[in-house]
Amino acid sequence: MTSVLETLQFLAQPLNISKDIRKIYIDEWTFRIHYRTTTILLLLFSALLSFREYLGDHIKCVHMQEDLSDTPVIPRSVLETYCFISTTFTVPYEKSQRYKIDRRLSTLVGGPGYIAGKNERVYHAYYQWVPFFLFFQALMFYAPHAFWKAYDSGKVRNLVQDLSMKKYILEKSGSSEKCSHTSQIARYLVQSKGHHVGWAAAYVLAEFGNLVVVLGNMYLTDYFLGREFSSFGPKVLQLIDEDPESRVDPMTKVFPRVTKCNLNTFGPSGSIQNFDALCVLSSNILNEKIFTFLWFWFVLVAVITILSFMYRIAFMFSFGMRLRALGSAKDFPEKSQGKNVVAHLGRSDWLVLRLLRLNMDSVTFYKLIRNIHEEMMHN
Repeated sequence: MTSVLETLQFLAQPLNISKDIRKIYIDEWTFRIHYRTTTILLLLFSALLSFREYLGDHIKCVHMQEDLSDTPVIPRSVLETYCFISTTFTVPYEKSQRYKIDRRLSTLVGGPGYIAGKNERVYHAYYQWVPFFLFFQALMFYAPHAFWKAYDSGKVRNLVQDLSMKKYILEKSGSSEKCSHTSQIARYLVQSKGHHVGWAAAYVLAEFGNLVVVLGNMYLTDYFLGREFSSFGPKVLQLIDEDPESRVDPMTKVFPRVTKCNLNTFGPSGSIQNFDALCVLSSNILNEKIFTFLWFWFVLVAVITILSFMYRIAFMFSFGMRLRALGSAKDFPEKSQGKNVVAHLGRSDWLVLRLLRLNMDSVTFYKLIRNIHEEMMHN
């Protein structure tokens, strides 16, 4: 348990969730739901499925030997290990079958109704890869932030290191130090006008990377689950409206609780012995809940990301939107100063100003706008 806690603490360091670290935002909240919220969720799901002590055995199998001998030829643990690392299968339920079965299970498991060579088998081998797949998805969601953080190289942090948190501002000896620092930031922004094009382009590229990652993960998950993930949401919503006594759970088709496994070995006389096992996949109880949640979460994140990227493009072309994004009218006692600053600074310089706004209170940010306006008048 100690090693597990140490591992989670190590993973928490790059995610900036330590209470001792000052919160300096280098991106928008729509950016943070990718590398913070989504990444943490995926890591927790991956860890949850990996801890066998909390789930018990991933698979439990029982088998009947063809020779009906009392002494098992293969120990159950060996059979269970073989079935887990190879594949198990189910037989899809068909309404045309005349066998009396419970339709709510939605799948046959190779017992009544299964005819070797005639019925279609659906093999399941994904379950052993689910923790690794979720961990890989977490890395993908963190990748755009890692790129942006490396390209930013602490620019925003260095600019707002004395103004990032209100409680740190109040600890200063007086307002003169704040004014001095805002004056330095203002002088930097005016003198470096037009030098943030590459920096701003990297930020927009990282935001576009977030969009690619969330859409790409939806496609990869759909492929990973045999083209069934894309219809999870509609099927779950449809299931709610159906009669509980007769409805068919669509999750059992993708995440069956009971499957079949065949193992062929050579007996003492050289004949082939068949071990037909019935296996219970306990991990699928969690898998279906996790991936159902991820379907709705990915859709939500995708919608937010698309809208955010569209707003980013609109900001680049709309002067009014850029002005409003820096604050409301009450944040600019002299509205003309805000208009002159936004008009003077380029689009890439405005993005620097926007990120500075996220780390300042209204009073300090207005002082910064006023200082920038004064610097513009002196140059």
